[in-house]
Amino acid sequence: MSTKPLSGHASDGLVVVHVREQINMALAGHEGCEYTSPPQARPDALALVAVLLGGATHSTNGVTSWTCAVAGGRRTITLATAPDPGRPAGRNGHERPAA
Repeated sequence: MSTKPLSGHASDGLVVVHVREQINMALAGHEGCEYTSPPQARPDALALVAVLLGGATHSTNGVTSWTCAVAGGRRTITLATAPDPGRPAGRNGHERPAA
């Protein structure tokens, strides 16, 4: 498992967990999937991250991105500040940039 600190990590407000699995098509018959959680409190989001990693996240120290191996590929998990409810989300659940 690797971790990556990102600048501007999520604050104490609501965050979303974004998961992307990249899988070898020849092994699994598909290329993976993506999921974005509903907005939630940071401690709840970190609990979800721990489940997705198969263990505790220990001290996060501002880390908002994790990568781990899964059968046939890898899973990347990121935390992001929840989008503003007044701004429409993009097709993958991430906030659209302001025009």
